[in-house]
Amino acid sequence: MERDESNIKDGVVILNKEDMYKAITRPICPSHEEASCEEEYDYIKPNHYQLFPGMEDTFEIHKAYLTREEYVGWLKGTILKYKIRIGEKPGESFDRDMAKINVYREEMRKLIKNV
Repeated sequence: MERDESNIKDGVVILNKEDMYKAITRPICPSHEEASCEEEYDYIKPNHYQLFPGMEDTFEIHKAYLTREEYVGWLKGTILKYKIRIGEKPGESFDRDMAKINVYREEMRKLIKNV
């Protein structure tokens, strides 16, 4: 999905009332009443992060709202969060938390490589 620059002013995403309503009223899992919801759920890039037009995931949202220094701090803090809780949060396996840690590490690696 391409970023729509028309709704960004001074690094802040401006949502119209319709987009805001969609963002706050949509179900987290489209098939939340079906047994297959768990199978369809993307734990790395879930739909509930797709709140803003032109932004696909939490990385895009944080990049738009944070300075580079704040973004690096957010990445480090998120990695630390998953390391602390790895395999301990109900419903989150060791492997799933490790996969999340690796996603955030890769984002950090790309950010540092592009300095």
